Amino acid sequence: MTSSKSLIEAWKTKSDSDLLTCQRLLSFDDPTVDTILFHAQQAVEKALKAYLISKKTHFSNTHDLRYLQQLAKQHDGSFDQLDEIASMNAYAVEIRYPESIEWLNEVDVNDVVRQADHVCKFIWLRVNNL
Repeated sequence: MTSSKSLIEAWKTKSDSDLLTCQRLLSFDDPTVDTILFHAQQAVEKALKAYLISKKTHFSNTHDLRYLQQLAKQHDGSFDQLDEIASMNAYAVEIRYPESIEWLNEVDVNDVVRQADHVCKFIWLRVNNL
């Protein structure tokens, strides 16, 4: 059986990898915006799941960041400050479908990656303080 600590570290490794993917893809002249947004959402999702594991909180298999945020807020009310989480929800599933092309051009991908990085750092500070 995997210890909580090693599982948290595994989630952090995956989250960090998603953020690194975002940063690398942004360096291209013609970055794939939908892929970057997907990985930004994934980085936050994995960080939230690591936090919940650190708190021994059960969560269902989901990509719903708002649901994960609500669970985290039960342990630390400051998770309520993370307003950017709500807008990232669409980047998990909806972005994979052609209909997303209509609103994709309106997204500031650099801003989303900065927000994902901010949220992950916020979460890791709380995981590391355990």
